[in-house]
Amino acid sequence: MQGVTFDVDGTLYDSWAQHLRAVPYLWRSPRIVASFRRQFESLRGERFEDFRAELHQRIAQDLRFELPIVEAAVQQAMYENWPASFSNQTPLPGLADLLEAIDAAGIPRAIISDNPSLAKLKAMGIAEGWAAIVDCSALGALKPLPDGLQAASEHMNIAPDRLVHIGDRDNTDGEMARALGAGFLLRGTAWNSLKELTAELGLALPRHSS
Repeated sequence: MQGVTFDVDGTLYDSWAQHLRAVPYLWRSPRIVASFRRQFESLRGERFEDFRAELHQRIAQDLRFELPIVEAAVQQAMYENWPASFSNQTPLPGLADLLEAIDAAGIPRAIISDNPSLAKLKAMGIAEGWAAIVDCSALGALKPLPDGLQAASEHMNIAPDRLVHIGDRDNTDGEMARALGAGFLLRGTAWNSLKELTAELGLALPRHSS
């Protein structure tokens, strides 16, 4: 292993807990949020020149809303209110210690997420130290397409088969990793706690951690 890459949603934090925290931020747009999630999943496996435009169009058709209304509602709910629900209470316990252990070992790390991540990482207090923060939707190619991993590999100057990807979905994160020969550690199978993940990576936690 020469480098490690992380998914964000459901990997660096518990999705169910964060969705509960987000209720006060998203309660005004339940239909938009639900359609966004449905249509987002429907776009996997295809490449798009303008992913967000395609997503907006499908949501508009799904809900029979005018496109400008959808664009404004998605921007507000999913790209402003949802990230605003994140805080330093969001990450899995021990995440900062794991990142410190990775850095202490001199191993480059990167983010590969299907969504924009920088605002969420900043809110969680873990925005620093990443060799790359890849947004697969900006590439027009969601996981399991391997474009995100290839982009991270190029940013890190490390061959994909020398990387280990950490994620929570075998059918997206896992398939992406296998497509380029990268290692893969699935949350809930290879590891449940970050202490277990640290051991899987062959690292030692900082002495101040418990």
